[in-house]
Order: sequence, then structure tokens, then C-alpha cells
Amino acid sequence: MSSTWIRSEEVAGVQVFSNSKIEKEKEEKILARIKEGLPDTRFRSIEMPPEDYHEYLRAKDIVGGSSRRLLNNIMQASNLEFEDIRKKFGVLDLADAVQVVASKSDRSDVFQRDELMKQSFAIVVLIDVSRSMGTAERENRARAICVADAVATFVTENASCAMYGFSDRLYVLKDGSEAFSKSVRARIGGVPFDGTTYMPDALMAAAEFLKGKAEEQRIILVISDGYPYGYEGIYETLEENNLTYMGGGMILIGIGVDTERMGEHFRYSAGVYSQKDLINNISRIFLRASMSELG
Repeated sequence: MSSTWIRSEEVAGVQVFSNSKIEKEKEEKILARIKEGLPDTRFRSIEMPPEDYHEYLRAKDIVGGSSRRLLNNIMQASNLEFEDIRKKFGVLDLADAVQVVASKSDRSDVFQRDELMKQSFAIVVLIDVSRSMGTAERENRARAICVADAVATFVTENASCAMYGFSDRLYVLKDGSEAFSKSVRARIGGVPFDGTTYMPDALMAAAEFLKGKAEEQRIILVISDGYPYGYEGIYETLEENNLTYMGGGMILIGIGVDTERMGEHFRYSAGVYSQKDLINNISRIFLRASMSELG
């Protein structure tokens, strides 16, 4: 009996080692692909951060159900945004159409809601994890978690969503090849807040992810205190990158943590000073940016 138990323990140990090895190889492939796409980056490194799922849970506890409320607001905003579009391009409801024709009504709401419209978003969340953001580390981690959770649920295709932490290093929190798993959450919980703020380079990484996406709305959401810093000409580089990516059809949104400074860098921005702001202001600027870009 004891020898059987020992053998079972050995098998379990081998499986854990094998799974860990597979996960490590997968991460190395992700990093190699990202590095290949960013040959001119100034980042000191591109890496996976240490994982800390307990810190993720502790930080998430601060925002409570805010992620769900933010998600609901974003979904309501996207429903409102596409209300007129779906009337023109939705899926025809034959029963309603027959009634309208028979009654010679002027009704135009004869289209079923096309759920695929919700999947026409590709979003990258960029989280500033520089030293200046670390002055209120847990609170800022909690705000990032609120946004990350909501976006990951809103963008139903894993391949259409990526998340990076950035300072003078780029931390891959979630790649498009990954689900929003416990491991991804643990990376958000473990990413260190240190270093300077290479915001233009973070935008470059986000744009590289989005450039091959076919979604109608390609959005970069930047959460920061609005102080790019770390090398000469960083403000000019940020402005150049913004113009390039907006010209390429991407929507850039700045979320200012306890500040309005993101409005100096981005056409669409909102300041966040409380959980209420987190829920209302982000969904409001999301709607405004999306509707404006749709024209």
C-alpha cells in the first residue's frame, strides 16, 4: 500500500514538473515573438513579471464589484453606440419584417441584435507600473485590476485582447494567445512598480499587437499618472507615435490616475480619482471615443 502511494506521489510530481516546463516554454515563445516585433525598443527588458495571486486578490478586494459595474457600463455604452448601426446592418427578423410589410408601417426595428458586433473590438490595456505609480501601489494595482477584468470579459475573443505593464521595462501580463487565467491574474498581482516611464515604447508594443487585427475598433487604453520620463525627447516621441497610430486607425484613450494630465497626451482622456470615477468616467470616454471614430 505504501509503495503504491509513493509511486502515485512520484507520478504527480513528474506531471507538475512537465506542466511547469510546458508553461515556461510557452512563455519563452511569447516573449521571443514580441521581441522580434519590437527591434527598436528602448525597453531595458521584455519579460513576464513574477506571479502573486494573493496580492491580486488583496488588491481586487479594494474595488469589490467595480469590475462588474464597469463592464455593465461599457456594454451599455457599446449597445447605445451600435443602436443605429444594427438597425441598418443587423440580422433581419423575418416575422417582424412580414408584419411591417403587411401593415405598411414605417418601423425600422426589424433586425435582431447581432451579438458579433460586441466582438468587433480589439483592445490593449497598458498599465503604468513605474516608480511614481508605486506611491499608492495597492490602490493603483486595484484600479488596473478593475479595468483589466472588465476589458477581458468585454472582449470575448482572447486573441483580441492583450495587457502590458510598463516602466522602463515591458511586462507581458496577458498575450493574445492566452485566456484571462489565474496565471494572468497572478502576473497583475506580482508586477513590480519601479523604474521610469517609457510610455511611447509601450504604445509601440500595443500598436504592434493591434496592427494585424481586423476588428472595426482597435483601442489602446493607457492607465498612468501622465508623466513620461526616461530618455531625451520622450515627449516628442510620444506625440509622433500618437499621430502615427491614430493615422493608422487606432483609438488611443488615456486614463489619468488622480490627474487630468493624460489630456495633454491623448485626444480622448479621463481623470480617475475614485471608484465612482473609475466606473463612470472610463465608460463615458470609451463611448465618446468609439462614437467619434465611427464618425
